[in-house]
Parts: sequence; C-alpha cells; structure tokens
Amino acid sequence: MLLNPGNIRDLILADNTPGIALGLLLFGFIITISSSAMGTAIMAIGRRQPEGPPRGPGQFVAETAGDKTRSRQLHDRF
Repeated sequence: MLLNPGNIRDLILADNTPGIALGLLLFGFIITISSSAMGTAIMAIGRRQPEGPPRGPGQFVAETAGDKTRSRQLHDRF
C-alpha cells in the first residue's frame, strides 16, 4: 500500500468503505499464503526420511553404578 502499485491505494481510499476493500485484499493474501504452506506440507508427506541417528532431544535414563551393561546396550541402540 505504501508504494501504491497500480494506483491500488488511490482506488481503496476513494471508496466509501475502504475497510471492506482492504479486508478483502488481506483475506485473499492470507488464503494464498496458507494454501501454499498446506501444499508444501502435503507434498512433503511422501518424502523419505534421512538415514542416520534420530534427530531431536535424546531420552534421559537414570542409572546406578552397577548398570553399566544396560547403559552400553542403550547407547548401542541409539
């Protein structure tokens, strides 16, 4: 609106109810952006997951001093 592309600002402000015209423009913009985000998410559903260790925070396991074999088994599994 600040750059006045195609004299759109002049058209909106010349109207009796500029809020409705501005609201319709914003509604169309929101629909366009949300549709592209949804389309991107849908197309990413079939993508294969990368191989390697799992991403994200690990799980904390409480262990005692005598639990070294269990700790090693958990370490090898992750």
